[in-house]
Amino acid sequence: MAHRICLIITKDHVKVPKELPHFYDNGFLVIPTSDDGYQTDDIAEFSKKHPHFDDIFKAVSDNFWEDEIANNDYENMYCELYDYEELLNIEIIEMLHLSNFIIYHYTELVTEIFEECVTFENRMPIENPMTSFNATGINSYNYWKYESCKRRYFENLK
Repeated sequence: MAHRICLIITKDHVKVPKELPHFYDNGFLVIPTSDDGYQTDDIAEFSKKHPHFDDIFKAVSDNFWEDEIANNDYENMYCELYDYEELLNIEIIEMLHLSNFIIYHYTELVTEIFEECVTFENRMPIENPMTSFNATGINSYNYWKYESCKRRYFENLK
C-alpha cells in the first residue's frame, strides 16, 4: 500500500470550518488534502516565476481551469464551496487567508520516494523550504493518506 499525503501547515491563527479535516501537531495547524502531488508541483513551479502568492494563485488557478476546459471536464469547475475535498490547495489557503504556511507533499511507492515542499512567509515563497518543514518536527508518517486523515478527524468529532 502506498503512502501519499499532502499537508498544508501553518501557525497562523485562523478559524477553520469544521467540515475541513484538520489537526494540531507541535503547535501547528495541519490540513491534509487530497493532492496527488500535481498541485504542489504546480505551486512550486509557479513560485519560481512569481514573487507573491496572489500571483501564484492566479497563475495556478488559470492553468487548472485551462486544463479542465481543454479536457472537457467541467464537473470540477462547478463544485460547491462546501465540498472541501474538491478544493485545490491554493483555494484552501486563500479561503483561510493564510500568510505563513508550508505545503508539503510526500509519496512513497514501493522503493521510490517523492517529496516536495513549498514554504511561504508573508505570502512570499522562501528558499530552502524543506528546512522550514523539518523545523516543525511534524512526522509525515502520522498522516498516511487523505482518506485515513479525514476518517480519523470525523471520528474524533463524535
